[in-house]
Amino acid sequence: VALVGPPRVRAATGKALPAPVNLSAPPLARTATTVLLLWDRPGEAEAITSYQVFSEGKLVGETDRQAFTARHLKPGTLHHFSVRSRRATGVSSVLSEALAVATKAAGPVVNVRDLGARGDGVTKDTAAIQKALDECPAGGTVLVPAGVYAVDHLDLRSDLTLEISVGATLQFLP
Repeated sequence: VALVGPPRVRAATGKALPAPVNLSAPPLARTATTVLLLWDRPGEAEAITSYQVFSEGKLVGETDRQAFTARHLKPGTLHHFSVRSRRATGVSSVLSEALAVATKAAGPVVNVRDLGARGDGVTKDTAAIQKALDECPAGGTVLVPAGVYAVDHLDLRSDLTLEISVGATLQFLP
């Protein structure tokens, strides 16, 4: 049996692997530099083991889930995403329908360390982090850099991003 089409797009049975469907990016899951992408598993999609995510036609990641967070995006910019299904054998679907998503404009950044948080795992940092949350203007970001921040309670509000950096932990006290 000769298969016509792009290499590795059709299974040995000649049946094409279906692309993911209903690609979306919930508005409340978008920041200035990140976008959460969600999609549905295609019907008759036995043996899909992963999904590859593309931005502007370039591979940006692979996941075994039906969700992916695109990171390090340019703020206030329109980005185009698509996803394709893959089997363990390397067979891939065609790309899903593209989705255009705009990141939010970059707002001011309030670093919790600038307001007295230590992040040493010993000092109680609740007051400094809460001050950053309270003082952060709408559309801004509260940045928690690497460290262990001991806190007992934080009041969050809408229209700000709480960015917990790699290596940062909010350790909630009993």
